[in-house]
This record gives sequence, C-alpha cells and structure tokens, in this order.
Amino acid sequence: MIKSIHHITIRDFSLYEKTGDTRSLVSGLWWKKKDLDARLQEIALNLGSEKDQDQALKKEHHRLSSLFRIEYLIVLYEATYNLIVNKTQVDVWKSVIGKNKGSDFTNLIEYVEKIEQETGIIIDPDNWQTGMIGLKWEIDRWTDKYAENFTHQQPQEGVTFMQIVLGVFAVLKFPINEEICLSDFFEMKRQAEKIVIQMKAQQDGR
Repeated sequence: MIKSIHHITIRDFSLYEKTGDTRSLVSGLWWKKKDLDARLQEIALNLGSEKDQDQALKKEHHRLSSLFRIEYLIVLYEATYNLIVNKTQVDVWKSVIGKNKGSDFTNLIEYVEKIEQETGIIIDPDNWQTGMIGLKWEIDRWTDKYAENFTHQQPQEGVTFMQIVLGVFAVLKFPINEEICLSDFFEMKRQAEKIVIQMKAQQDGR
C-alpha cells in the first residue's frame, strides 16, 4: 500500500528523491504503480509554488534564506558566549576587589531571548554550557545541510526537495525536523510563502 502524505515524512521523500527507492513511500509488499504515480503527482502539486516562479530564482531564495539563518545563529552564539565569559570574569574581578554587585549585561538577556525564540533552546544561567552546546549543534546541523544541498550544485539544476525544505524552515525560523509528515510540511510551506510575499511587498514599498 502507498503511504498517504500524512504518513510520508520529509526524510522518506528525500530518500526517494535521492535514490529512487520506493520502499520509503510504501508499507507492505503489495502496491500498484498507478497509486504511486498518483501520490507523486499529489506531492508535486503541493511542492509547486502558488506562483509560477523561475526555478533559479526560487533556488537562490532558498539558499539565501538558509545561509542567512546560519549566519544569524552564529552571530547570536558568538555574542552570547563572549558576554557570558566576560560577565563571569568581571563578576569574579568585582568580588576580588570587594564590589559584590554583579555586572548588568542587558544585551545578554536580549540574546538569550532571541536564541529561545529562534531555536527553542533555553540558555540556563546555572548550566549555560548545555544550552550553548545545543545551539552549536543546531548551527552545525544547518551548516551540514546547507553544504549537502547547495554546495557543488550545478547552476542549471532545478530546486531539489531538500532545498525547498531548508528554505521553508529558514523562513519560518524553525529547527530542521525531517520526521515531520508531508501534509504538515505542505502547510508550513504555504505559511512560508505568505511570509515571503509580505517581506517582498515591504521591500518593494521602501
């Protein structure tokens, strides 16, 4: 039987696109080619943009969205790490000279809040190393996915499924989750397209 889009995950369809192996799209041994073709057509229709955009432009948008997210998370990581380390050193120094009041780093609070908003990762003051390791892991994951899906791609190639996935997650500022089913991903894609249209309208209005 062919899986429905409520049961096919992002990982399943990405594996199919890369290998052509239909096993990730079926459950059991018995299925009909016409049912598979119908499912692939359904997926293709949902992956198509609401507007018939040029493929190269779509690919570049997805690439830039992913790259911007990686760079933004790196900036947050470096700024937060530097402030945490400096704050610890300053507080120790103040304690040594008898000024027990801790340093006031309002920027640190702002960065920590932005990290949680962007990734869901909480930087706990009492165990900040764990949160920062989690953020570093998230950056590495996005970087690896970017390299896998955008490096060494030929200019004439169209947009791959995973390039669309990365673009959608980047626009929505969600952590990558390849276990999401396609029906949920298609809804996320529609939301991302609306955001992109709004962003473009704002830029054109400037």
